[in-house]
Amino acid sequence: MHPLKPSEVMAFDVYFASVTSMQYHPGAGTKEHRRLSIQECRDVALAMLEQRRTVIQTEE
Repeated sequence: MHPLKPSEVMAFDVYFASVTSMQYHPGAGTKEHRRLSIQECRDVALAMLEQRRTVIQTEE
């Protein structure tokens, strides 16, 4: 993945905060729902950003 572009910082922040905050949901860490580490949350947010890039073109 390429480094974040200035126009993607807010999107990354929202994705990362969303994934991370879900780790505090009462169902997180129960049954087959394993809590993610902060690094795993980062990786999920970056994957979401990568998908966003396929839909929304940003500056080069």
